[in-house]
Amino acid sequence: MKTFRILASTITVIGICLLILVLVDWQNGTLAEHATGQRLEGLLLALPIPLHIIFIGLIIQKKWLSPPWARFAWIGITTSGLWLGASIVAKML
Repeated sequence: MKTFRILASTITVIGICLLILVLVDWQNGTLAEHATGQRLEGLLLALPIPLHIIFIGLIIQKKWLSPPWARFAWIGITTSGLWLGASIVAKML
């Protein structure tokens, strides 16, 4: 079980690293290079991926979380999943 928890924590840390990379790219203006003046749109389209990965890591280790954190993880994975789906549709259009 210890390796399972380490794997779940690693997934969460990878999501946090991706979140930091997205925020740095947004700050530098490289998220929306093709569309000038659309920096916020680029951030909104890029944020759901790292957030979804973070919440996947939290869901995997749900039994070690307190009940409020477990509920937060379920709400987060649902919200980020819907947001991810919407951003994929927006990128396709």
